[in-house]
Amino acid sequence: SLPTVLAAAPTLRAYAVRATAPALLIIAAQPLLGALQGVVTGDERFGWAALLRLSHGALRPGLAVLAVALHGGIYEVLWAQGVHDVALVLASALLALRGGVHSTTLDRRQALRALLPLGFQFACLGAVTALVLDAEKMTLSVSRSPQELTYYNVPYGAILRVAALGGALGGVLLPRLSFASA
Repeated sequence: SLPTVLAAAPTLRAYAVRATAPALLIIAAQPLLGALQGVVTGDERFGWAALLRLSHGALRPGLAVLAVALHGGIYEVLWAQGVHDVALVLASALLALRGGVHSTTLDRRQALRALLPLGFQFACLGAVTALVLDAEKMTLSVSRSPQELTYYNVPYGAILRVAALGGALGGVLLPRLSFASA
């Protein structure tokens, strides 16, 4: 069981404690990034939205590789990703606050009032989904070897990336189709 593994491995516990701060930074940034990038996409500033997503999808892992290349470990990787995510939240917030060509502050407030209840439901569903998606990985990490977990994670990650293409297409089409049907 997980408590037995943690009790038997004080080194693992020490790693987990050291990784907590950057991991919390990364976790806190993700819903903010999603919401702010959604605002930029909703304003139909697709070039900026693509640049923000490119930074998250390419620069972020690139910083992790750079951290390892500079002889860093898991903590340096997590800190590099955390700092990147905070910078991206700030850039996304700046873009979102500027608003698109068609938006005014009053329009934005009215839209937020209308969309916030639905957005909250989606956020809750996303949190539950994330836990469910990671449940089997947590179970495998406790009950199997690291090699078996890796054999599972590599193809699983590839499948998730292919599946994300549909989400990306939907994210681009949704604002335009919503506007056309209004």
